[in-house]
Amino acid sequence: MYMARIGIVTHAPRSTQTVYQFILRLYQFNTSGHIDAHAVIHDPCVGSPDEVVRINNTIDHHTNRQWFDVLSTSLPSFVELPDEIQLDMRGIVNKITTDTAFIDPRFCYTWPAWQSLFADTNDEVFFVVPYHSPHEIAAILNHDDGLPLPVGYLMWSAYMLAAERNSRGYPRFMIDHALLQKDWNSVCAPLIAYINQSTPSDAHETITAFMHAYSQLGKATSQGAHDASPVADFVARLYDAFVQNADATTFDQLGNEFVHTIITQVDRNQYSQFITAHTARMRASEAYIELLQTSHRLDVQALHDDYKTQLDELYTHLNQNAATIHQQLTLRIHELHDFYAEKIKEVEVPEKQIANELNSKIEKLNTMLQQRTQHIQDLKFAVDKQKNAYQEHIANISRDITSERDYYQQTIDNLTKHVAWQEQIITEQRTQLNNAWFVMPVVHLVQRIRNALRTK
Repeated sequence: MYMARIGIVTHAPRSTQTVYQFILRLYQFNTSGHIDAHAVIHDPCVGSPDEVVRINNTIDHHTNRQWFDVLSTSLPSFVELPDEIQLDMRGIVNKITTDTAFIDPRFCYTWPAWQSLFADTNDEVFFVVPYHSPHEIAAILNHDDGLPLPVGYLMWSAYMLAAERNSRGYPRFMIDHALLQKDWNSVCAPLIAYINQSTPSDAHETITAFMHAYSQLGKATSQGAHDASPVADFVARLYDAFVQNADATTFDQLGNEFVHTIITQVDRNQYSQFITAHTARMRASEAYIELLQTSHRLDVQALHDDYKTQLDELYTHLNQNAATIHQQLTLRIHELHDFYAEKIKEVEVPEKQIANELNSKIEKLNTMLQQRTQHIQDLKFAVDKQKNAYQEHIANISRDITSERDYYQQTIDNLTKHVAWQEQIITEQRTQLNNAWFVMPVVHLVQRIRNALRTK
């Protein structure tokens, strides 16, 4: 089973959600979040992931809680929700096939309902908790929705405390939105290091250009407004706790103070009137969006019905004319058949003549081929016979040469022996001559000596 990474982005006002959508989409995350009605209607690919927003609204309506009860521990779990809500939630989770980020402030308090559902999957959940200046949020709510500044402070406090509490135990990234606009690279570095597998080559330039354009767009409400209500000191301390990255104990203390002290110091009914009016406007806006979507679907259905009616009329017309068209085609086919039958008769005789001529030429060619084949065979036989005669003559010549070679070799051998014998005789005679030259003088000398002796 594929293990996706699920990013839960909490407390991102509508005016700033685009920042996180842009960054996460750049890093290959499929993102969702509240998007204006125009985008939802004209871009279904963008609007469809906001099914999560609709489900969170349904959970909110089902609990029928007060706006300041986001810290309540009695929020329903997944199994305590109605079956139709559970079915919608499972449908969202089962469709996740890639890294996905859900951007909706309602996750601050609806996460307990989703928690067990994601725990049953292999998906890895992490939280992105942006914290804005409470003055900026209060100013945005006052500008966009007409909420008094104290109400905006209280809503900011309640949502931020719930986001901190429900994100414990998960990998989470606290992002100071004010610093994000000044140095996004440093602020988002831990988040990008966590989600990144391969950074796009132009990511730095792309995000820098986007953040510059966003900062220019948001200058009108970036400074916010200040209020001297009883909650002003509390929201300042809560904001400092996020800036200082305080521990869980500090946030628990602030949460208890919010529930038991801050809420009791204000007129809930007065603030609830504004919240109720705000909620009514939000639900009216959602109903308007749904009405526009329904109208769009009805327009498409009406167009479909119109096309279907036209197709049915055309089909009926074709059926009515089918028999006539068939008769016309049949008549035309018969006419063509007769026409080509006559043409075939006209060409039958020339075809036979041409066929006979071709057959005659083929027979002549076959006869010539047979004659040439026989001639080649005769030539081959004569060549083979002459070849055998030449081979026999060569063999006889070879035998004669061999016989003469043996005779001459025998003669050479005899001459060699005779020469050797003559050389031996010559050697012996030479030796005798040499001996005679030495002995004869000695004999004469001895004879003279003898004769001399006799004379005396």
